[in-house]
Amino acid sequence: MSEAGQDVALRSARNRMIDLLTAEDVPVIGDTYPLTDLNVVADQLTVAFGGIAKIPVENAQSGVVYRLCDPQGRPLAGSVEAEGRDDTLTIASPKVTEDVSYRISARKKNLIPALPPQDATLLDESAPVKVGIDTSLAIEILDAPLLQPDQPNPQASDPRLVPYGASVTVQVANSQEGVDYTLIIDGRDLKGPTARGYLHELTLDTGAMTEDATIEVRATKNLVASADKEPKSKALDAKLYLKVRANPALPVSVDPLIVDYRARAQLTLAGTQRSVTYTAYARGIADADFVRGPADASVLRAADIAGLQVRKPDHGELWQTADGYAALGAGVQGTGGALVLNLDGLREDTVVLVQASKGHRIDASRPDSPTLGSSVCVNDAAVVLVRPDPARGLKVVLIPPGATGGAALQVSDGQPGVFYYFTPAGGAEFAVPAYFHKRDTHDPTRNKGVDQLALGIDFVIVAEVAQGAGDPAFAAPAAPLIDVGSIAVGAHLSARAVKAQTGLEAKMTNDAVVEARPVPGT
Repeated sequence: MSEAGQDVALRSARNRMIDLLTAEDVPVIGDTYPLTDLNVVADQLTVAFGGIAKIPVENAQSGVVYRLCDPQGRPLAGSVEAEGRDDTLTIASPKVTEDVSYRISARKKNLIPALPPQDATLLDESAPVKVGIDTSLAIEILDAPLLQPDQPNPQASDPRLVPYGASVTVQVANSQEGVDYTLIIDGRDLKGPTARGYLHELTLDTGAMTEDATIEVRATKNLVASADKEPKSKALDAKLYLKVRANPALPVSVDPLIVDYRARAQLTLAGTQRSVTYTAYARGIADADFVRGPADASVLRAADIAGLQVRKPDHGELWQTADGYAALGAGVQGTGGALVLNLDGLREDTVVLVQASKGHRIDASRPDSPTLGSSVCVNDAAVVLVRPDPARGLKVVLIPPGATGGAALQVSDGQPGVFYYFTPAGGAEFAVPAYFHKRDTHDPTRNKGVDQLALGIDFVIVAEVAQGAGDPAFAAPAAPLIDVGSIAVGAHLSARAVKAQTGLEAKMTNDAVVEARPVPGT
C-alpha cells in the first residue's frame, strides 16, 4: 500500500474508533464525516461504445454509502448505492456512449439516532471514462452504380463499378463525436483528409481510383496509452468493394505506318495495366473516310502523305463492337508498361481500335467467386496504310474494233480502289488507267460512282453498271475498258497498281496476257 493509502487507512480507522466511543447511544467525542480524498481510478478508464465502466474506489469506508453522479454531482437516475467495506469498492456505470467524467458521492449511514442525518458529499477525485471505438457503424459508397445493375435488393456491401480515375465518396453513418475517420484502401491507410465525427453522417473521398479495391474505414480515438486499454485505432467492421474500369487514355502508336500487302504492322500501347486484356479490332477504311485538307481533332494522320487524313471513328467510352470491325487475334494481358499487339495479314487500308477489358470478381473475399467483365474503348485509334496486292492475277480481254473506234481492253479481277497502268512490251505506258471501284459496305448509298473520290485526275476509265443491274448503289460494276488502238491477242502487258486514295504503288509480279474475247455460244 502506498503512503497515501496508508494515511487514508489510518484516518479511516481513527474515525471508526471515534464512532465507537458512545455512552447510551450518545457520542462521547462527536461525529465524523466520510473521507473525501479517496483514490478513484488508478488510471483513465476506457470502455467500448455502449459498454459499462467498472470504477474502483480504494479504501472505501465501512458504514459509508457511495453513489455514482453526473459531472455536476447530481445522482444518476437508476444508479445503485454501494456500501464500503474498508477495501476497494467497484461501482458500475450505466452504458457509456460518450466521454464522461463521473463524480462519486459519499454519505455516512446514520447509525446513532441522537445525531442528525448527514448530507452526501462528493469525493475530491472524479472518475473519467473514455469511450472506445464503435466498429459497428454502417458505411456505403455514394452515387456509384452497381457492378450488377439488375441485382434485387442491393446492399451497401455489393460491388460498385466506376470509370478509371474516378473518385468515390464513402459515407459513415452515425459517427462518434470526437472520433477521427480515415480510409483504408486494400489494407493500406490512405494519406488524406481526416473527418472528425459529430454524431451524424460524414463523408470521405477516395481520390482517383485506378484498380479494383477493398475499402475500409479506420476510426481513431485519442486515448491515454496503456497496455491494458483497447487500441486507439480500429477498422470498422464493414467492408466495401469498388470495381474500376480499364484506363482508356493510353497513347497508341503504329510501326510501320505503311506496309506491303498481307504484311504485319505492330501497334504499341503505353502504360498498360496488368489487370487488363487488350484486343485490336480493325476495319477497312472506306473512301468516304479519307479527308483532305488541314488536320484537326476530328481526323487521324494517314502516314506522312501530305494533306491526307482519315476521319476518326465514332465510338463511346464503353466498348461496343461497331459494324465492320473484327478482332485481329486474341487479347493480350497488359504488362504494367508498354505492350505490343501484332496486326497480321493486313490487306487493305485499316483503322484500328483497341478494346480494354477487365474481369471483376463479384465477391473480392472469395477466390472462387464468379467474375463480371467490363470493357472500354481506348481513346486513340490508329491508321495503317497498305500497298496494293502485287500478285493479283489480272484478266485482260481484247474487245475488237467497233464501227466508231479502235480496239479496247476489258480488265477484270482488279483490286477495289486501285488504278492499273499497263505497258506493252517495248512500248509506252497507256495514258489511261483502269480503275476498280471500292464499294462502301457500310453505307451502300455512297456507291454511286466516281463522285465519291476526291482526286485530281484528268481522266479515268471506270466500269459502267451492267445493264439491268438495278440500283447502282447495290449492283456490282462491270469490268472497265481501256481504248488501246490496236494490240494483238497474246501480247504481254506489265502493270503497276496505284491506290486511288493514298497513291501507294506496287509493281505487279506477273505480266497480264491479252486474251481473245470469247465467241458467244462457244
